[in-house]
Amino acid sequence: MKKRIMVAHWLAGAAAVLACAVPAQAQDAGAAPAEQQDAGIADIVVTANRRAERLQDVPIAVAAYGSQELKASGANTVQDLGNLTPGLTIANQSAGITPFIRGIGAVDNTLGQEGAVAVYVDGVYIPSAYASLFSFNNIERVEVLKGPQGTLFGRNATGGLIHVITRDPGKTPVFEGSLSYGNYDTVKAQVYGAAPLSDTLALSVAGIFSHQGDGFGRNTTLNREVGFAGNDRAGRGKLVWTPTDDTTIKLAADYALTRHSDQGSVKTYLPGSISSIDGLGRPGGWWDVRGGAVEGIRTEQGGASLHVNHDFGGISLVSISSWRKSKVVQSFDNDATPAVVLDAYIDSQRTRTYTQEVQLLSDPGDSLKWIVGAFFLDDRSSFAAPNGLGLFGSGVGTAVLIQNTIKTRSYSAFGELTVPLGENTAITGGIRYTSDKRTIFGKTDVLTASVPGSPLLVSVPSPTQSSREKKPTWRLVVNHDFAPDVMGYVSYNRGFKSGNFNAVTATDAPFKSETVDAYEVGLKSKLLDNRLRFNAAGFYYKYSNLQLSVLQGFNLATINAANSRIYGLDVDGEFAATRDFRIRFGAAYLNTKFQDFPNAQCSTRSAAGLTSLFVCDVSGNRLTRSPKFTFTLSPSYGFDTDVGRFDLSATYAYNSGFFWEPDNRLKQPSYSLLSGQIGWTDSSGRFGVKAFGKNLTNEKYALWMVAFAFGDEYAAAPPRTYGVELSVKF
Repeated sequence: MKKRIMVAHWLAGAAAVLACAVPAQAQDAGAAPAEQQDAGIADIVVTANRRAERLQDVPIAVAAYGSQELKASGANTVQDLGNLTPGLTIANQSAGITPFIRGIGAVDNTLGQEGAVAVYVDGVYIPSAYASLFSFNNIERVEVLKGPQGTLFGRNATGGLIHVITRDPGKTPVFEGSLSYGNYDTVKAQVYGAAPLSDTLALSVAGIFSHQGDGFGRNTTLNREVGFAGNDRAGRGKLVWTPTDDTTIKLAADYALTRHSDQGSVKTYLPGSISSIDGLGRPGGWWDVRGGAVEGIRTEQGGASLHVNHDFGGISLVSISSWRKSKVVQSFDNDATPAVVLDAYIDSQRTRTYTQEVQLLSDPGDSLKWIVGAFFLDDRSSFAAPNGLGLFGSGVGTAVLIQNTIKTRSYSAFGELTVPLGENTAITGGIRYTSDKRTIFGKTDVLTASVPGSPLLVSVPSPTQSSREKKPTWRLVVNHDFAPDVMGYVSYNRGFKSGNFNAVTATDAPFKSETVDAYEVGLKSKLLDNRLRFNAAGFYYKYSNLQLSVLQGFNLATINAANSRIYGLDVDGEFAATRDFRIRFGAAYLNTKFQDFPNAQCSTRSAAGLTSLFVCDVSGNRLTRSPKFTFTLSPSYGFDTDVGRFDLSATYAYNSGFFWEPDNRLKQPSYSLLSGQIGWTDSSGRFGVKAFGKNLTNEKYALWMVAFAFGDEYAAAPPRTYGVELSVKF
């Protein structure tokens, strides 16, 4: 164990040494414009404490990325953040994201379930995993907060959270547009425009369109292409009104439609695994499948939010109201074979969410800082009529149509106070109290035959069940400034994720809540005359009653494991020599263990390649989706010429591999991802062209794996993609 920690230290140090050897560009990765010294690193502004503060002043492990940095790294979606942020693993599972931070996350993204890593957009909580996978456009910055955020954010942030902040329109008209074409006949267009409508009113509009004409692989049974990221159409508008110097009102609305997508859904069997249905193994190449059903996902989502901020003269009032709605239509072949054994179709999965948050904040200039607030959520998620979730095939016997609904109503109140202890030390204490009520009800229709459209045999109502949980969470931090640009901190945080019902089996008892007690020691520093930013954090977690998804028969369900522990170290930094050369680097070491898990679902594969499932004790095994070591290195270089400016950038991400399931049998081997781009911008800065590529080494890795009853299944991640983009800016 000591050797592993030394390796992590050595690699982080090597990154810093490499940064010193290669000049790096100083570029603001944060939100607000900042005065930038020549060959220096600009201040990054984040809102990790629900107020604008310098990254280096916040006693939380935060990775922040500005819009230019996201573009330079080729990050286009939330899922791409996993390749930029050590310690963050994001999979795309059936059109929903499943993020894990420091080994904590949730796999079950089915009806009514919420993740353990919360996703926010402009302060609005997004509970649905299907609504959390979106393309970046009009982005100001993205913040990844590591560790439980149980006080100020609270809602299901036991692992941490991802916060996307969009651009506000200002007093200067702006227009930006781009058009790209890549392999697999992929076309993408983006546009962003903003303009003042009066002295106090400004409007911005952003739009995105993408189309992938060719698939990554082929279905050898149906003789059709598979592996589509989908056709995306999305738009977002924001209206900002500042009637007085003390009041700002922001009204935002968005809509997104994704069609013909099967990424994260289409699947096949691992090499060497033979399906117990027909005795056939994996067909063709890594991206090929042989299922007998057409798989695909159509997601439609939209919403609106109202953000009001008023300064009463020393005290600020913030109100954030939101309404969101989503609809998912999906078909998938669970058995992944030509036979019709277990096919499923969701003709309407609907989610409707209201949230309201109110905050009172002290003046940012006060030495005594405080915030108090309250939060309300009302969510209704349904397998809606006429059919809901339909299960068909010989494995079911007769067709089953499940139409269940999960309702969630949550209330919470929170407060936090920071008290200075002398000139260089401060102590922060915070607490939140949450009350969650979950209710499930619905019915199951049984048809006369195992094919869609068969007559109704019987309709069985599900008994209405409710559960309520009330729990406090808290935070205690002591931070000390050792020098003007060197700050250290120690913290203790508790995170809480409430229990829930499994939507497919409405008669089951609810699973219980999970809690995380996190102890952290951190260092934030700017060194070498403001040329090196180096932040590090060591942590230890006590993870109790963790919620874990397993296959029960043909259905994904969540159960409670007993206790686990996690400890590790992560570092994040940037080195800048001039305005034109920079390197950003990061590394994370993670050690996880189930301390007590006697009733886990385990699997074995025979010499003939057949899979069987059984219950066993996995105490002592590693947690799922928790790589021991991750590492990123992102150099960039730019130079001016008589014909314009040239910019080169690359991102290298290494993942040491991890286990997909608690029995530690199915393993994702180590893999490395390399992306890069070369761009040119004319001397006016208005017109540009760039060549870009992702997964340039064509690594074969999985979006997810599972030991299914018929064999070991996996969904392939995208192969090498590349293209050319034209851009204009006024």
